[in-house]
Amino acid sequence: MKKIPSAFIKSLISSSNIYDIISRFVKLKKTGKNFLGLCPFHNEKTPSFSVNDEKQVFHCFGCGSSGDVISFLSKHENISFIESIEELASIQGSIIPYENDSNSEKYINSDKVSSKILEIAKSTFITNLKDKTLNVAAIQYLKNLEIKRRIVDEYNLGLSSRKRNDLKKNLENRFSYCELKDSGLFYTSKNNNLYDLFKDRLMFPIINRQGSIIGFGGRSLHNGEKIKYLNSPDSTTFTKGKELYGLYELKKRNFKKNICQKIVIVEGYMDVISLANHGYFQSVAILGTSLTKDHLKILFRETNDIVLSLDGDSAGKEAVLRSMKNIFPLLNNNRDVFVLSLPDSHDPDSFTRKYGIEQFKRLITLAPSISKFFFELIKKKFDFNSVIGVSKCLEYVKDNFKEAHKNIFFITSIIRKLSETLDIPFENIYKTIIGNKVITQDGSKRFQERGLDLIEKCLAYMLNLDNSTISFIKSSHFENMNIISRRHSILRDTIVLIKTKKNLNSSILINYLLEKYKNYKDYFYEILNHKILLKEDDVIKELIGIFKKIDKENTKVELNNLIRKSKIEDLKSEDKKRIAQIVKNIF
Repeated sequence: MKKIPSAFIKSLISSSNIYDIISRFVKLKKTGKNFLGLCPFHNEKTPSFSVNDEKQVFHCFGCGSSGDVISFLSKHENISFIESIEELASIQGSIIPYENDSNSEKYINSDKVSSKILEIAKSTFITNLKDKTLNVAAIQYLKNLEIKRRIVDEYNLGLSSRKRNDLKKNLENRFSYCELKDSGLFYTSKNNNLYDLFKDRLMFPIINRQGSIIGFGGRSLHNGEKIKYLNSPDSTTFTKGKELYGLYELKKRNFKKNICQKIVIVEGYMDVISLANHGYFQSVAILGTSLTKDHLKILFRETNDIVLSLDGDSAGKEAVLRSMKNIFPLLNNNRDVFVLSLPDSHDPDSFTRKYGIEQFKRLITLAPSISKFFFELIKKKFDFNSVIGVSKCLEYVKDNFKEAHKNIFFITSIIRKLSETLDIPFENIYKTIIGNKVITQDGSKRFQERGLDLIEKCLAYMLNLDNSTISFIKSSHFENMNIISRRHSILRDTIVLIKTKKNLNSSILINYLLEKYKNYKDYFYEILNHKILLKEDDVIKELIGIFKKIDKENTKVELNNLIRKSKIEDLKSEDKKRIAQIVKNIF
């Protein structure tokens, strides 16, 4: 299991701005001290999702969801704590110093070697494309498509040699057999000999989000070739279902933006290249596999709006149908997927060359949402005038919604449309499709009815870290209070942290507390986000009053405990002195 040093996690969180991260996924508007937007965790029309970049926390007043930047990524992307750290590090461009582990070290070293081999291969392919003894077919192909030189350079296009094992000969004296085999650039014969995988192909380097080459795609330059497109095999660094061609180049062009405009998913590398050649840089290509949940999650980190560009044939529509189950669970108030259907026999490359990029952009603006596309599809697919047709339709919808039952935003809109069209009560369709599952909104509201007690009030003031509170706590001696419960211990530790730690914000303070109180995360954030009505100037008076009351209650508890003890055994002299001291102070 991967282990990440806690010091690195704290440093990563403190160097991240929660607004910058959340605004990648949610449209936020400045309102007073906070930023407001529609909550991504429940369906709402009026914004109740608040982000405070001073405290580095978020809170939804509608569903109660709250936390720091890691909590947001974990909940929003449905990933683990470790994966959230890795995702944040990826966004920040930070390298994670995993704690020593023999297996992970082995993989890291192996990946470094593979990366070096792939870099050398890229340089070799680029050189080959400039070699007049090798490049005739490739240059002619690019000329026929009118691909500009700057696009060739920006996407690092290259050429694999037609000479037998040219790449292997270039590398075998510098790397071992196993290292070359693991690089994904060679295939193994029955006799375990290595041979170049790519031969006389236009080469497309596949670059991950961190800017490292992880594989290649090769496009055949000859009509007689059986395999038109060939990709590197999956490896420890490259998984087709998790990578998208052109995403790195797209991110480079959008690096100043928190969230970019619509991203178009196309089927092939040449679609990306052709669109870029016409000045449209908002496309990525899947790598010879179906559209996966991982693909969608990665793209939703860059944009709220994804466009599926379908080739104008039945295979294109079938591709969307296969993707439905992956798409539906990921939609919410802020996210949507649109379906761009091209005319018959066209792909983005051929359509753009024939009709121009402006017509392609126009089709993007006219593309219907996935919910509308889906609804129109089932209207054509099933006979709504027959009982059997309606039954089949509901079963089809149910099958596609297996993993989407938590998506209030999407599922209720589809069920409502079905209810209106079929003239069947909403509740009946709901039960048929969802069963007895109850769609609930996340978030606990434990303090909504009872309010905060004295200790929780005190914690609320301290976790909010107003300037007056910090100054007051630092000059106080409240950390010397009697500890009679775990919550008193939390209070004391919070005081000590405020006094001893520098550059605190609410998020960092809570993360320090969680090192000791691991199961209290929700509790801390609920207290933090409880509305404090007092003005900052009145907080000190309130705190002094609270600490006096806490001290008085603690003293009473201590006295009762000593009295109970005296009934069981003879008290020691220090216990008797303590009773006398308490009685004197009380009376």
